[in-house]
Amino acid sequence: MMPGRKTGRQGAGAAQLRAQKGKQGGNMKFGEKNVGEIDKAVRAILGMAFLSMYIGNYAAQPWLYAALALGLAMVATAAYETCPIYSLFGINTCAAKAKGRK
Repeated sequence: MMPGRKTGRQGAGAAQLRAQKGKQGGNMKFGEKNVGEIDKAVRAILGMAFLSMYIGNYAAQPWLYAALALGLAMVATAAYETCPIYSLFGINTCAAKAKGRK
């Protein structure tokens, strides 16, 4: 057997790990609501603050585009009530989901 080649057995182990990880509940589906009410309000307020920094030109030139990007991202995640980064790490701040209600 050549040292750089993968065998079928290694691939099966990876599939078992993925299946086991899915059973633990660590992975969430993208697009699933995972932003709670308080988190949503904080994101909306901070997003509007960053957007006002951009609109009012209250930052140095390179930081204006960062303020625009952060503002749009925060307002969008507040509006859609889902955060892709939270989905990656399995974080959920929704009160209904945390208590087991749907």
